[in-house]
Amino acid sequence: MTYEQVSAQLRNVALASGSHVHVVEGNEVDTTALYFPPARWFIAFKPAGRLYTGIYEGPERRLSGTDNFAFEDLTESSLKNEIDKAMAEQVGQMLDPETVKEFFKKFPPKHGQRNKGPENFGGR
Repeated sequence: MTYEQVSAQLRNVALASGSHVHVVEGNEVDTTALYFPPARWFIAFKPAGRLYTGIYEGPERRLSGTDNFAFEDLTESSLKNEIDKAMAEQVGQMLDPETVKEFFKKFPPKHGQRNKGPENFGGR
């Protein structure tokens, strides 16, 4: 596969699944990153010609690299299998309420979400 093919597959998966994808394009920095928190992540880095994969590790859920693949060694089916495993792992972790609480407690509440009761909606 080429970087463009890998990037397109990561973006298509993100669009179909509602996952987070980030694309950076520029001189020698073309990068596509797909995230499945709290399970796994994928970063395709064109200048290196490689797809990096990893997990979220430790109590802070830091990104930790676990593997990398040359684009030319990837096939559509091998990349799809890696992504399918990541999605299954994400779903498995999200079904555990304690994992979900632990993962999301590190994020601050969205602006204006605290102490909003029903009286604050609908102009009442």
